[in-house]
Amino acid sequence: MKNLIFLCASVAVVIFTAIVLNNAPIINRYVGNDWYEKSCQYYVDLHKYNKDEAAADLSGFGVSTTDNDRSKEKLLDLFKEGKNNCYRKKAMVGLEYSAFNFNIYFGFACALLGLFNYLKIGNLGKIIVIIGLGSGVIGFVLTLVYIIYSGIIFTQDVVD
Repeated sequence: MKNLIFLCASVAVVIFTAIVLNNAPIINRYVGNDWYEKSCQYYVDLHKYNKDEAAADLSGFGVSTTDNDRSKEKLLDLFKEGKNNCYRKKAMVGLEYSAFNFNIYFGFACALLGLFNYLKIGNLGKIIVIIGLGSGVIGFVLTLVYIIYSGIIFTQDVVD
């Protein structure tokens, strides 16, 4: 009976991962069409250049030097936020791919091992359980981190 439960659980993980994979927002390009090709180096360069050089000389427009300094700081903050936003989106793409790939590969491997264990092919009972438990915990943690992180990105960041 335990072998059947392990087999059903691992097959369910594979099925649920396949369903979620077909609805994944980044993999299916529902959001973030340019998150793949977009390089964060543009924002890094803008921030670095404007940090080293004068951002803009607004004194000719009747703006005092303190206002000019504040506007430079605001501009630098915008470039820094753009850079951080780009890095967060890149991390989300990586998390989505790694979580789903890990779940589908190890779920399929555990389903196959569970089938072998259920049909009594080989004497791998305890090894299969350890592999299934370890990969299940790692897959759960990766998926949970991805869900939390994507929730933060989609609710806190402005999407393009």
